[in-house]
Amino acid sequence: MNGNPDITQPPEPDRAPYRSPRGFGRLARSGIVMGVWRRLWYLAFKRYPRGFAGAEWGTDMGDIIRARGNPDEALNVYDLIIRLSRGFHRAYESMGNILQGQGRFEEAMDCYRKSLTIQSAVDSILDPRELTPPAEGKAGPDFLIVGSAKCGTTSLYDYLTRHPKVSPAVEKEVHFFDWFYHRGLGWYLSRLGSLSSDLLAGEATPSYIDHPLACRRLFSIYPEVKQILLLRNPVDRTISDYYHQVRNGVERRSLDEAIRAEMAALDRLSEEDFIEGRYYNILGYLSSSLYVYHLKRWLKYFSREQLLILRSEDLFRDPAKVVRQCFDFLSLSDYPLEKYKALAQGGYAPPDASIRESLRDYFRPYNRRLEDLLQMDFDWDGSQ
Repeated sequence: MNGNPDITQPPEPDRAPYRSPRGFGRLARSGIVMGVWRRLWYLAFKRYPRGFAGAEWGTDMGDIIRARGNPDEALNVYDLIIRLSRGFHRAYESMGNILQGQGRFEEAMDCYRKSLTIQSAVDSILDPRELTPPAEGKAGPDFLIVGSAKCGTTSLYDYLTRHPKVSPAVEKEVHFFDWFYHRGLGWYLSRLGSLSSDLLAGEATPSYIDHPLACRRLFSIYPEVKQILLLRNPVDRTISDYYHQVRNGVERRSLDEAIRAEMAALDRLSEEDFIEGRYYNILGYLSSSLYVYHLKRWLKYFSREQLLILRSEDLFRDPAKVVRQCFDFLSLSDYPLEKYKALAQGGYAPPDASIRESLRDYFRPYNRRLEDLLQMDFDWDGSQ
């Protein structure tokens, strides 16, 4: 793999909106892959030679190839995208995910670092007019669920958007402030659904809390937006996240191997590395559960009053009560549902008790620091 383009001159953002080619996923799933994606790439790059369109399409195709069980072929796809586009951040991230799942940890970290470098460079050349809220009408979301992954955000967002005064986004996870910032605010607003002044608009992208640039990007456009954050026992969140990536075909290591590799990497980092956003690991099962670091970074930009922080265990135990808390936070009347169905639950066999014990010991000091920071009692140390 080459993977070493000149990232000092990032590709310019497209002025045309991104659209996946019609029948894109169907072609990939039917096995008509290689000739199709190569043709699509070159057509896209011919039309937008300095932009992201071909890189977007190619990365989507690589992700489909990877999901079909061909990670090595997908790596070749991402490598070609990187060379053609002079470096596309999502291709680096997807490449890093596969490399990490194969146990090539340092190579994966290098991909993630390059992704962050490119994203920061692209942020600096974006036209400010493309990131300025409209002067008339609703300027953007009324609320965001910013985290965390595998903490119940899918269920909570579903419950909230059933309220007649809440308008759901086109999709739950818009990923504007982490993956698609280069597409501009017009694209983001088009994904929020109805922007009627009579309705609240919001989306739920749980990876925002982990992304080193997301809080800064959000604050630069919507400094007063309300945010909801679900936090789950980090032992359970870590294990659930691992098995989620196993089901996605990304993770090939055993749970014990993945945890030990990340523990070794985290031991070499300082608190400042986290808070200043110098460490980025999309498959960071442990690092995504170090909530205190992410919240310290987040609270540098937003006031504590803007963040409604909830325990996932309370949502699982009494969803109606937690949803009422959210409605109160959003200044909405209560809207009880007949049934609160849990969504996006992934099953897996219970891991070895020694792994859980090791994770409990690892997270215990971080949990205490989180409680001190937020003045909240999470009661995770004794939970199973």
